[in-house]
Amino acid sequence: HGAADARMHWTNLPMTQGPVVVLGASSDLGQAVLRRLVEGGFDQVMAAHRATFAASPGVTSVRFDLACSDAAARLADMRPSAIISVAPLPVAAPVLARLLDAQGIRVVACSSMSAVSKIDSPVASERSVASRLAQAERALQASSSWSPVTILRPTMIYGGATNRNVARIWSIGRQLGFVPCPSEPTGLRQPVHLEDVAEALVRCLGIGGARSRVIEMGGGERITLHGMIRRISDAAGVRCVLVPRWVVKSLASPLAARLLGAQVGALQRMHRDQIADNGEVERLLMIRPRAFAPESHR
Repeated sequence: HGAADARMHWTNLPMTQGPVVVLGASSDLGQAVLRRLVEGGFDQVMAAHRATFAASPGVTSVRFDLACSDAAARLADMRPSAIISVAPLPVAAPVLARLLDAQGIRVVACSSMSAVSKIDSPVASERSVASRLAQAERALQASSSWSPVTILRPTMIYGGATNRNVARIWSIGRQLGFVPCPSEPTGLRQPVHLEDVAEALVRCLGIGGARSRVIEMGGGERITLHGMIRRISDAAGVRCVLVPRWVVKSLASPLAARLLGAQVGALQRMHRDQIADNGEVERLLMIRPRAFAPESHR
């Protein structure tokens, strides 16, 4: 009922005659956002996307590339009353910032907890990801004095075949017939289902208290990385094989990082907690995210 709740607050949005435009609409998360908007009674929903994409009933499909030099002007021509962006934030933010400088449009943008969890990663590429996310967030906030922006920072998203991490572990298990898992204790993780993230994004449209905020969002359960991998292997119907500590330590070494690149980053961060504070999600958006159920990602 999240979309319906947001629809009740439709009068809080500027330029009510314009559509709600979803950027990155062809992704799993974008599809979930579109469903919630249509089910919630938003009568003008526009899916802006670069990939070939068949629009569902109640959705107008528009080919749109954020990388185009005239992207901000093209987006303005759609005359949106609101925008939900689930496109990569470093790509979307410059376009949205230019649009916000010129027009008062309600914007809800999806970022990632990687903006803070990877800022001091020993892997340069991960530090770069965190830096680009943080810079994109600041650009949006600096351009939103007329129409405040809400930025949602989810933790690891699961629930779709194209989502990374959980789907990748699942795929490895299917291919190998087992899932490798560190034998030593690990830090906490808080995977969040894409349907819960979609509901949060839509609710942010109409809840005034969510404006001008960066809201963290994790799943309804904090689980060790070790436990998370075990649960994925159980759901996939394959064995969980414990990897000796010395092997994990060797793979997480600086030398391995130079040879293997960013994939080692997850091993080097495995002892750190990567969690979110769901206080504002529960208090402002009135959402209680579901517990981690990896079978739901299929």
